[in-house]
Amino acid sequence: STISHFVTALRFLYRVTLKRGFQSDALLLLKPAKDDPKAQRRVAPATPLRQRMIDDLRVRNYSKHTISAYVRYVARLARHFNRSPVDLSIEDLRTFLVHLRVVDKVSPDTLGQVACAMRFLYKVTLKRDVSFEDELPHVRRPKKLPRVLGRDDVMKVLGALKNIKHRTILWTLYATGLRVAEAVNLKVGDIDSSRMMIIVRQGKGSKDRYV
Repeated sequence: STISHFVTALRFLYRVTLKRGFQSDALLLLKPAKDDPKAQRRVAPATPLRQRMIDDLRVRNYSKHTISAYVRYVARLARHFNRSPVDLSIEDLRTFLVHLRVVDKVSPDTLGQVACAMRFLYKVTLKRDVSFEDELPHVRRPKKLPRVLGRDDVMKVLGALKNIKHRTILWTLYATGLRVAEAVNLKVGDIDSSRMMIIVRQGKGSKDRYV
Protein backbone atom coordinates (compact mmCIF):
# COMPACT_ATOMS: atom_id res chain seq x y z
CA SER A 1 0.00 0.00 0.00
CA THR A 2 1.00 3.64 -0.37
CA ILE A 3 1.39 4.21 3.39
CA SER A 4 3.57 1.10 3.80
CA HIS A 5 5.89 2.20 0.96
CA PHE A 6 6.09 5.69 2.44
CA VAL A 7 7.06 4.32 5.87
CA THR A 8 9.71 2.05 4.32
CA ALA A 9 11.21 5.07 2.57
CA LEU A 10 11.28 7.01 5.86
CA ARG A 11 13.02 4.13 7.64
CA PHE A 12 15.70 4.01 4.93
CA LEU A 13 16.21 7.78 5.01
CA TYR A 14 16.66 8.04 8.79
CA ARG A 15 18.49 4.77 9.42
CA VAL A 16 20.78 4.55 6.37
CA THR A 17 21.19 8.01 4.86
CA LEU A 18 20.96 10.18 8.00
CA LYS A 19 22.19 7.45 10.36
CA ARG A 20 19.85 8.49 13.15
CA GLY A 21 20.22 6.46 16.34
CA PHE A 22 16.59 6.31 17.40
CA GLN A 23 14.47 3.22 17.08
CA SER A 24 12.40 4.12 14.04
CA ASP A 25 10.37 0.91 14.34
CA ALA A 26 8.89 2.21 17.59
CA LEU A 27 7.66 5.26 15.68
CA LEU A 28 6.76 3.72 12.35
CA LEU A 29 5.70 0.15 13.13
CA LEU A 30 2.68 -0.61 10.98
CA LYS A 31 0.15 -3.29 10.43
CA PRO A 32 -0.56 -3.90 6.73
CA ALA A 33 -2.32 -0.76 5.58
CA LYS A 34 -5.64 -0.62 3.80
CA ASP A 35 -7.62 2.11 2.13
CA ASP A 36 -10.67 2.38 4.31
CA PRO A 37 -12.35 5.80 4.27
CA LYS A 38 -14.44 4.90 7.31
CA ALA A 39 -11.27 4.30 9.35
CA GLN A 40 -10.22 7.89 8.71
CA ARG A 41 -13.17 9.41 10.59
CA ARG A 42 -12.37 11.38 13.70
CA VAL A 43 -13.23 9.66 16.94
CA ALA A 44 -14.09 12.89 18.77
CA PRO A 45 -12.78 16.40 19.37
CA ALA A 46 -9.50 15.77 21.17
CA THR A 47 -6.90 17.28 23.45
CA PRO A 48 -3.34 17.28 22.01
CA LEU A 49 -2.49 14.06 23.90
CA ARG A 50 -5.70 12.35 22.86
CA GLN A 51 -5.23 13.41 19.24
CA ARG A 52 -1.66 12.16 19.24
CA MET A 53 -2.77 8.77 20.52
CA ILE A 54 -5.48 8.62 17.86
CA ASP A 55 -2.92 9.48 15.19
CA ASP A 56 -0.54 6.81 16.52
CA LEU A 57 -3.34 4.24 16.31
CA ARG A 58 -4.39 5.34 12.83
CA VAL A 59 -0.89 5.22 11.36
CA ARG A 60 -0.67 1.62 12.60
CA ASN A 61 -4.01 0.94 10.90
CA TYR A 62 -5.96 -0.07 13.98
CA SER A 63 -9.66 -0.44 13.31
CA LYS A 64 -12.04 2.40 14.15
CA HIS A 65 -13.62 0.20 16.83
CA THR A 66 -10.27 -0.40 18.52
CA ILE A 67 -9.40 3.30 18.34
CA SER A 68 -12.73 4.25 19.90
CA ALA A 69 -12.31 1.66 22.67
CA TYR A 70 -8.70 2.62 23.51
CA VAL A 71 -9.53 6.34 23.66
CA ARG A 72 -12.59 5.62 25.82
CA TYR A 73 -10.56 3.55 28.29
CA VAL A 74 -7.83 6.19 28.60
CA ALA A 75 -10.49 8.88 29.19
CA ARG A 76 -11.95 6.67 31.93
CA LEU A 77 -8.49 6.39 33.49
CA ALA A 78 -8.11 10.19 33.52
CA ARG A 79 -11.58 10.69 35.03
CA HIS A 80 -10.86 8.14 37.75
CA PHE A 81 -7.88 10.14 39.07
CA ASN A 82 -9.09 13.53 37.80
CA ARG A 83 -5.63 14.03 36.35
CA SER A 84 -3.95 13.82 32.97
CA PRO A 85 -2.51 10.36 32.17
CA VAL A 86 0.86 12.11 31.74
CA ASP A 87 0.99 12.71 35.51
CA LEU A 88 0.11 9.16 36.56
CA SER A 89 2.59 6.61 37.86
CA ILE A 90 2.78 2.91 37.11
CA GLU A 91 1.33 2.27 40.57
CA ASP A 92 -1.66 4.46 39.65
CA LEU A 93 -2.28 2.29 36.60
CA ARG A 94 -2.13 -0.87 38.69
CA THR A 95 -4.54 0.65 41.23
CA PHE A 96 -6.94 1.54 38.42
CA LEU A 97 -6.94 -2.03 37.08
CA VAL A 98 -7.59 -3.40 40.57
CA HIS A 99 -10.49 -0.96 40.98
CA LEU A 100 -12.02 -2.01 37.66
CA ARG A 101 -11.83 -5.69 38.56
CA VAL A 102 -12.77 -5.58 42.27
CA VAL A 103 -15.15 -2.62 42.50
CA ASP A 104 -16.59 -2.18 39.02
CA LYS A 105 -16.37 -5.95 38.38
CA VAL A 106 -15.55 -5.63 34.70
CA SER A 107 -15.04 -8.82 32.75
CA PRO A 108 -11.55 -10.24 32.11
CA ASP A 109 -11.95 -9.39 28.42
CA THR A 110 -12.65 -5.73 29.19
CA LEU A 111 -9.82 -5.62 31.73
CA GLY A 112 -7.44 -6.98 29.10
CA GLN A 113 -8.52 -4.32 26.61
CA VAL A 114 -8.00 -1.58 29.19
CA ALA A 115 -4.49 -2.89 29.91
CA CYS A 116 -3.71 -2.97 26.19
CA ALA A 117 -4.91 0.63 25.81
CA MET A 118 -2.67 1.77 28.67
CA ARG A 119 0.33 -0.12 27.29
CA PHE A 120 -0.17 1.58 23.93
CA LEU A 121 -0.54 5.03 25.46
CA TYR A 122 2.56 4.83 27.64
CA LYS A 123 4.86 2.78 25.42
CA VAL A 124 4.01 4.23 22.01
CA THR A 125 2.45 7.67 22.45
CA LEU A 126 4.25 8.81 25.61
CA LYS A 127 7.33 6.61 25.02
CA ARG A 128 7.75 5.70 28.68
CA ASP A 129 10.60 3.31 29.37
CA VAL A 130 8.74 0.98 31.73
CA SER A 131 8.54 -2.80 31.93
CA PHE A 132 4.81 -3.09 31.38
CA GLU A 133 4.94 -6.87 31.13
CA ASP A 134 5.63 -7.05 34.87
CA GLU A 135 3.46 -4.16 36.06
CA LEU A 136 0.57 -4.59 33.61
CA PRO A 137 0.58 -8.29 32.79
CA HIS A 138 -1.67 -9.80 30.17
CA VAL A 139 -5.00 -10.75 31.70
CA ARG A 140 -5.80 -14.45 31.88
CA ARG A 141 -9.19 -15.14 30.39
CA PRO A 142 -11.29 -18.06 31.58
CA LYS A 143 -11.91 -20.71 28.95
CA LYS A 144 -15.51 -21.82 28.82
CA LEU A 145 -17.30 -24.16 26.52
CA PRO A 146 -20.01 -22.45 24.47
CA ARG A 147 -23.63 -23.38 24.96
CA VAL A 148 -24.69 -25.18 21.80
CA LEU A 149 -28.35 -25.48 20.90
CA GLY A 150 -29.60 -28.79 19.62
CA ARG A 151 -30.95 -29.11 16.10
CA ASP A 152 -34.56 -29.16 17.28
CA ASP A 153 -34.07 -26.00 19.36
CA VAL A 154 -32.50 -24.21 16.38
CA MET A 155 -35.40 -25.20 14.15
CA LYS A 156 -37.87 -23.87 16.73
CA VAL A 157 -36.11 -20.51 16.89
CA LEU A 158 -35.86 -20.15 13.13
CA GLY A 159 -39.40 -21.41 12.61
CA ALA A 160 -40.80 -18.83 15.02
CA LEU A 161 -39.62 -15.95 12.83
CA LYS A 162 -42.39 -14.58 10.62
CA ASN A 163 -40.38 -11.83 8.93
CA ILE A 164 -38.65 -13.36 5.90
CA LYS A 165 -35.75 -10.88 6.09
CA HIS A 166 -35.04 -11.72 9.73
CA ARG A 167 -35.33 -15.43 9.01
CA THR A 168 -32.89 -15.16 6.09
CA ILE A 169 -30.35 -13.30 8.21
CA LEU A 170 -30.46 -15.87 11.03
CA TRP A 171 -30.35 -18.79 8.59
CA THR A 172 -27.25 -17.26 7.00
CA LEU A 173 -25.60 -16.74 10.39
CA TYR A 174 -26.38 -20.28 11.47
CA ALA A 175 -25.29 -21.93 8.22
CA THR A 176 -22.04 -20.01 7.71
CA GLY A 177 -20.88 -19.07 11.19
CA LEU A 178 -20.67 -15.37 10.31
CA ARG A 179 -20.27 -12.80 13.05
CA VAL A 180 -23.11 -10.30 13.40
CA ALA A 181 -20.97 -7.42 12.11
CA GLU A 182 -19.94 -9.53 9.12
CA ALA A 183 -23.55 -10.32 8.29
CA VAL A 184 -24.48 -6.64 8.53
CA ASN A 185 -21.79 -5.75 5.98
CA LEU A 186 -22.73 -8.57 3.60
CA LYS A 187 -23.66 -7.48 0.06
CA VAL A 188 -25.35 -9.33 -2.79
CA GLY A 189 -22.11 -9.26 -4.77
CA ASP A 190 -20.36 -11.19 -1.97
CA ILE A 191 -22.53 -14.26 -2.61
CA ASP A 192 -21.24 -16.72 -5.21
CA SER A 193 -24.29 -18.91 -5.85
CA SER A 194 -22.56 -21.10 -8.44
CA ARG A 195 -19.92 -22.19 -5.92
CA MET A 196 -22.20 -21.92 -2.87
CA MET A 197 -19.67 -19.63 -1.22
CA ILE A 198 -19.76 -16.26 0.54
CA ILE A 199 -16.78 -13.93 0.68
CA VAL A 200 -16.44 -12.11 4.00
CA ARG A 201 -14.72 -8.81 3.34
CA GLN A 202 -12.54 -7.30 6.05
CA GLY A 203 -13.78 -9.51 8.87
CA LYS A 204 -12.05 -9.89 12.21
CA GLY A 205 -8.43 -8.79 11.98
CA SER A 206 -9.21 -6.89 8.75
CA LYS A 207 -8.97 -10.14 6.77
CA ASP A 208 -11.03 -11.44 3.85
CA ARG A 209 -12.12 -15.07 3.88
CA TYR A 210 -14.51 -17.49 2.18
CA VAL A 211 -17.24 -19.41 4.00
